[in-house]
Amino acid sequence: MNIFELQDIFTKKMLDDHRNGMLVDGMLEPYFAWKSGSNPLPTLNEAMDIVNVAVGMLDEFYDRYPNAVGEQGNNENDPWNDYVGYGKDKYIVSYLEAIDGEVSNWIISGILRNKSE
Repeated sequence: MNIFELQDIFTKKMLDDHRNGMLVDGMLEPYFAWKSGSNPLPTLNEAMDIVNVAVGMLDEFYDRYPNAVGEQGNNENDPWNDYVGYGKDKYIVSYLEAIDGEVSNWIISGILRNKSE
């Protein structure tokens, strides 16, 4: 599988899991509304809140699984191959890392504005 196919699998599962009750923190909703195509990019303030929530949640998982980093599975065609060390939480950790990375890049790039700007 190529990287784009893996990204599509990852995104579809993330959105399906969100619709089924995973990561329902209200601060993350602007991200999921954008990712599902129903809203434009979040505002700068929303993006900063999204990153703060994602990082806070990630810190809890990193504390819970201190030896998970670097533990990998054997399937290169599995988007969660690098997350096997997180056990049953591998999906949520991968989603939070993706959210943190994507939204942080928006903030750094300067593409986001607040509604009054």
